[in-house]
Amino acid sequence: MKNLFGFDSKARQSNNNNFIIRDLDSVGETKKLEEVMKSNLTARKKAYLPAWLVLPAYLFIFAGLILLCVGIPSDDTGITQTHLILLIVGGVLLALAMVVLAINFVRIRKLNADPYFKQSLEREEKLTDEALKIPENAEKIDFLVIDKPSKFPVYRMQTMKVFKENGLLCFSDNYEIIGIPLSQVMTAYAVNSKTRFTALEEMSKEKRVQYGIKRSLNNNGQNIIGSRLVVELQLNGEQYEIVVAGYNAEAFTKLLEKTAVII
Repeated sequence: MKNLFGFDSKARQSNNNNFIIRDLDSVGETKKLEEVMKSNLTARKKAYLPAWLVLPAYLFIFAGLILLCVGIPSDDTGITQTHLILLIVGGVLLALAMVVLAINFVRIRKLNADPYFKQSLEREEKLTDEALKIPENAEKIDFLVIDKPSKFPVYRMQTMKVFKENGLLCFSDNYEIIGIPLSQVMTAYAVNSKTRFTALEEMSKEKRVQYGIKRSLNNNGQNIIGSRLVVELQLNGEQYEIVVAGYNAEAFTKLLEKTAVII
């Protein structure tokens, strides 16, 4: 079963590509929106360190760890000059990498905390909503996306605005609108088990506390929630699924006008 918001590697397109009802290109970006988007993109580019600095930093981490592992002396030989050189070089590479990545992190964080940049992002969102005709009362829902199903999947989170329009359930990622006939929704069921996901952006402490989101204990960048809502669809003769973060299940089922079965 395909995840509606997943990616089809064979077709090299999103699974929902055939259900786009409008996007920014089709509606024609307004001049104001183009200017704001260009300004925000320029601000991001200035905030990030250049790739020729960041990419080598990751290579330095890899090389540094290898040198440190090789440079650790065994009990038989003891520490030699070669071991010492390897440990020093490995340590220097790791230190340089950490400095570069720390600077990059601080610059990005400073940009995101800039009130003028926040206002510009809000203006971009408002102009985009107007261009795509997204109603003000659209619900913001966190969806769990996966490209390849597996027994123990790890999802990535994607936040979208959801609303109903002319018998369609519509989803917006601020660039396009996906429209799905409500009549094609087959079943909805809640799964009360731990669900792992990765997030593109750091979630606020308030959101973590409000929804009981935990970080994975092995610190691998994954997050954990206690449940998820799975909605199955029949579209163009194929079966699709939409997976919703458990804390948004009630809001989403109201839009579906269905009651979820708990399993």
